[in-house]
Amino acid sequence: MVKSAYLKSSVVALMAMSMVGGCGIPEEQYNRDINALKSKLAAMQAARDGARKEFEASQAELRVCHGARDTCQRELAAMRNKGEKLDAGLRRALDRVGELERIAARQRAIFDKLRN
Repeated sequence: MVKSAYLKSSVVALMAMSMVGGCGIPEEQYNRDINALKSKLAAMQAARDGARKEFEASQAELRVCHGARDTCQRELAAMRNKGEKLDAGLRRALDRVGELERIAARQRAIFDKLRN
């Protein structure tokens, strides 16, 4: 295992040295290209970090919206229950009004009969 890791790192080091030293690219150009790549990498990482912050802000806003939605749903359920109770009360009241109107009509009929 140790020999394998040492061998791998040695091979990688030799390959890197041969690419830099033996590829025929002037050191100035190599450094310029490396610096350009490093700048590009830094810009991409900054863009990634900005996108991550925007995503986290969106997630926070989404959690707030979910909370508001849940609150609205609870309030709607409470209003629905209250409305059902009011509806039942209104039905009872309307039934009672109808009953009282029938009683009043019977009494009027009796009074009319007595007057005539």
